[in-house]
Amino acid sequence: MTTRARRLVWRGDTGAFATASAGGPALVVDSWLVSDGLVRGLDLHRERFVRACAALAGVRTETTGAFFTAAVEELPRSGDWFPRVEYAPAGTTGDAAAGAFRLWIRPAPQRGSFVRMWVPEEADQRRHPAVKGPDLPYLLALRDRALAAGADEALLLGPGGQVLEGTTTSLLWWRGDKLCMPPDEAPALHGVTRRLIRAIAGNLWCPVGFEYVTLADLDGVEVWTVNALHGIRPVSAWAQTALRAPAPTDRLHHWRRLLTATSAPI
Repeated sequence: MTTRARRLVWRGDTGAFATASAGGPALVVDSWLVSDGLVRGLDLHRERFVRACAALAGVRTETTGAFFTAAVEELPRSGDWFPRVEYAPAGTTGDAAAGAFRLWIRPAPQRGSFVRMWVPEEADQRRHPAVKGPDLPYLLALRDRALAAGADEALLLGPGGQVLEGTTTSLLWWRGDKLCMPPDEAPALHGVTRRLIRAIAGNLWCPVGFEYVTLADLDGVEVWTVNALHGIRPVSAWAQTALRAPAPTDRLHHWRRLLTATSAPI
């Protein structure tokens, strides 16, 4: 049964965890859903976290990999959890002079089925859009504004109005039977769930298109938001706009089942 959260800090010299007194600022974070010991795309989360720690803080991949392996071993095998791994560089934590790896074992929040999307007037202000962590305070502030507007998620737009992603989600949309998404070179997080869905599309011989679109291009289009916690959620409304969000089609349930089938034991 899912119980209370725990915060731990990793001691690299011993390979063991100790209780952390509190959280704190983190340079790199990653998180995923664990449901009765099953996870989707765990190796992809590991790859993204290791790469980000090396790119932003110069941490050796072997060190980050050892931490990640130890963190997975600490996770409960029953219940629903949404653990978060963190790297905090030296000067932002008292846990270690050379920086600290932390693990936050927390119960999974309630999952949703649909998303009401809010669109801010300003373009995306992130400094490191391809890394999860450095811009987290900005993204949380945007989501708070979305909630105040009666929505669930905020949309991030490029300086030319091109759709990039949500504050916590990758965006996909359908052009008939073609699954579409922003190009890989777009300034956006490399979403693990997006990668899993793209692989599913390849296995089904489903055509995949890459395109930059503006908000107006998505009027009346079936749009999905996807992430590790919620899986696939269609956009059910565009808050404070005249954009239309169609009812989801039968393929939604089919693709949800296919995504669930990618789960594997930790």
